[in-house]
Amino acid sequence: MRIALLITALFVAALPAHAQSCVSLSLMGAVFPDPMPLTNPITKIQFPVQIINNCSQTVYYGKSTWAGLESADDTWWSANGCTTLLPAAVCYGYTGAAADPDDPMICQPPNAPSENWCVDTLTTIWCFSKPCPGSAGPTATLTFQWTVDNPKVEGDVEPASLTFTGPVGVRTPDQTITGSNSETCGADCTGLVTFGQVTVPPNVYIDVDNCSGQSVPQSQTCTVTVYAIPVVATQTSPGPINIPNNLGNNGRSKVYTTIN
Repeated sequence: MRIALLITALFVAALPAHAQSCVSLSLMGAVFPDPMPLTNPITKIQFPVQIINNCSQTVYYGKSTWAGLESADDTWWSANGCTTLLPAAVCYGYTGAAADPDDPMICQPPNAPSENWCVDTLTTIWCFSKPCPGSAGPTATLTFQWTVDNPKVEGDVEPASLTFTGPVGVRTPDQTITGSNSETCGADCTGLVTFGQVTVPPNVYIDVDNCSGQSVPQSQTCTVTVYAIPVVATQTSPGPINIPNNLGNNGRSKVYTTIN
């Protein structure tokens, strides 16, 4: 999910005697993640919100409401102690967003094309007396327009382990590790599976590496061939072969090795 547009809305006052738009909310900071990282488990990102009282009177925080598709479970708001605002005062609250790639309601139905969008609005009511009745006074609204980059990827690294067998000091036959970008997550699997630098433990060696630094499209694979040179006659476990990737919990990043 990425932030396509952030709008600080102006406000209406419910009391005729205070008709000015005198409380405002605005998101602080000029740079936000684009796209917002979608990971599994959920990644949460929090944004500071500036709250300004330009009224001639003290205002008191009443209540807030969310509206929109994502607001049901993926957005939240905290006044952060800004429950009373003197005239000309400024303080900060926080709004946040959670991105869950397995949630079919991220601005779109399952398997929809990428770049769909949805809108959330945060509305807060402020009052000129306490207790705040929840309906009178300036109403401040902050509007978010989200887009979805549809970065879902699924795939795997196989096998889970390798056993190299041979005489001491003699190179074993090559074995192959395969990284894949599968089609199993549906028609919206448009993301690339990206691989970092493959590294091997002691006495294990790379013969051919077609995965390091590569981006693998949907339904395609890459391979790494490796071999070992045993240094003792007994079984050893020198450590895993590391194959970094962006599969997260959906895939494997280590292949465990044993040398006989």
